[in-house]
Amino acid sequence: MARRIDQLLSATATDRGGRRGVVGASFFSMSTRLAQVSLQFLTIIILARFLVPADFGIYGMVTPLIAFFLVLRDAGLGIATLQSATLSERQASTLFYANMLVGIVLGGLFVLSAPAVAYFYNESRLTDLIRAFTILFLFSGIRVQLEALVYRGFRFQAVFVMEIAASSIALFVSAAIAIGGFGYWALCVRQLAYEVVYTSSLLIYVRWFPRFFSMDIGTRSLFKFGVSAAVSNFIVYFLRNIDNVLIGWRLGPAALGPYALAYRTVLLPIQQVVTPLSRVFIPHLSQQREDPAGFAKSYSNALKVMMFLVGPPLCAAIVCTNEAIQILLGPKWREAVPIIQCLIPAGILQVAYLSAGWINFARGRADRQLWWSALSLPVVVGGFVIGLNWGPIGVAASYSISNTILLVPLFAYAIRDTAITPQLMLRAVAPAAANSAIVVALGYWVRSTAHIFNLSDGLLLIAVGLLTVLTMALFSPLVFGLHNLLKMASKVKGRLSAEKQPV
Repeated sequence: MARRIDQLLSATATDRGGRRGVVGASFFSMSTRLAQVSLQFLTIIILARFLVPADFGIYGMVTPLIAFFLVLRDAGLGIATLQSATLSERQASTLFYANMLVGIVLGGLFVLSAPAVAYFYNESRLTDLIRAFTILFLFSGIRVQLEALVYRGFRFQAVFVMEIAASSIALFVSAAIAIGGFGYWALCVRQLAYEVVYTSSLLIYVRWFPRFFSMDIGTRSLFKFGVSAAVSNFIVYFLRNIDNVLIGWRLGPAALGPYALAYRTVLLPIQQVVTPLSRVFIPHLSQQREDPAGFAKSYSNALKVMMFLVGPPLCAAIVCTNEAIQILLGPKWREAVPIIQCLIPAGILQVAYLSAGWINFARGRADRQLWWSALSLPVVVGGFVIGLNWGPIGVAASYSISNTILLVPLFAYAIRDTAITPQLMLRAVAPAAANSAIVVALGYWVRSTAHIFNLSDGLLLIAVGLLTVLTMALFSPLVFGLHNLLKMASKVKGRLSAEKQPV
């Protein structure tokens, strides 16, 4: 039986996960993304064994166009639904129809663009690949508002199950295609399989269908917000993908392959973890607009946790990238090693960079986010053009350099007229920075003494990994609070004791 919006949101509000508030929501969102990233790494490891770098290069030529069309498909209306203080049946239905119509139109335009894209790259194989991706837009146009409603209602346990199921099915299907010798089509099928399964699961779970179409004042304000958010997101996605376009156009698929794999290994997982958290924190922060101190505290706590969870592991990866690539992907991916090492600093900074957008969106200031995106555009693109002279490694290095240059101006602009101070932000990133420095120092010490202890590449990876986990455990009270950790340990101990008692 179909539900109305008020029934859907009231039902989700009473969900046990929802009542735990933003902490529980963050836990399930983070758990989902970490599980998805783990599946993605497993997919990369499997596919890299059966595909050649040029296959990743062919797929990497298409992904910028897909990202561009996906931003247009969203039209900023997903974020508009999340940040709106109230949402009526008519508003939700109108936004749903708008996203679905945009998805259909974009699917048609995507097909028509195939010959032009193939001509631009001088690669005829792209024509059929682009046409196959049309299915993606037909399903994703339906997905936008359904997903926003689920996140708005804090049903994160359901999201966890649906996304992991979709990722697992996509993994098995793409692995079968790769083993069958179909090359880059395995990468295409993986993305299509995930979209079809996930969107279908949302339709079955939500059981909501649009009823009315209306353009009242409230709906028009959501569209206005969505336009600014969409343009801002378009610039961000343009910046994330123009590097792939330049390398593919200038150097071809063979050179783009290692860069595309490095990007999927470092930056894409970061974006997949941090970006969905916006669906948790933007609604939470938007409810604290009238409480500047609470707004600042919530944001700084979120930044502290994210930087801590991302910084030290990525710094450890810098130390032993070569060994990890040799063991997991094989020697044919050796060219990706320096590219990954150059992209890791950009990956760490992306956490802070993406979270800055929460401040503007949660305050209803999509216009500020748009202005910043426009101002940063020439710096990042200019860096890519200069770095292209040194090949994929130069482009990767320019990514990290431009992100470093823009970080301070970004936050100076984002925190203006808020209670968030530079001192508060420095305290938020301090544990992650200190932990990361220690991890790098210990990691290089282990690496320099590996010959003394006769450590193999595998043992070196394990040793650096254990040191990373140990130092993060020591720093965790500074991030999560000793009281909270002891409370969590007490709950776990209580549950284990209860399970041991005889029935």
